[in-house]
Amino acid sequence: MASAGGEEQYDFIWKVVLVGDSGVGKTNLLSRFTRNEFNMESKSTIGVEFATRYYRGAVGALVVYDISKASSFENLDKWLGELSEHADPFCCIMIVGNKVDLKHLRAITADAGREAQLLIHRNLRTGQHKCRRSIQQFVS
Repeated sequence: MASAGGEEQYDFIWKVVLVGDSGVGKTNLLSRFTRNEFNMESKSTIGVEFATRYYRGAVGALVVYDISKASSFENLDKWLGELSEHADPFCCIMIVGNKVDLKHLRAITADAGREAQLLIHRNLRTGQHKCRRSIQQFVS
């Protein structure tokens, strides 16, 4: 909804952070969602990977991995640990497998991604540390 001055006004604003390895597509995900733009020539950016203070106040987190890079999926444990340490304990976490257009380079199956997400949901009641351990066992 736009105001008379051209600025958009909202009834609610929620802070959601995107985390994951460099090059998994966090910037393009954000750009697509906020401006419906995609930059095929996008370069890797240095974002919040090193700025944990940005987790404060977030109600949600997208933990992004690249379906064509197994290492980015294996590092989900690292990013869940970051969230566990620095984000609100009630922060809603979603795992996002990105770059699905690279099907011919797929290293992580859709089933593996769904299983990782299910592990998070199953283990939220018992604590994120158990969830992280479960994902670590799953990718081993």
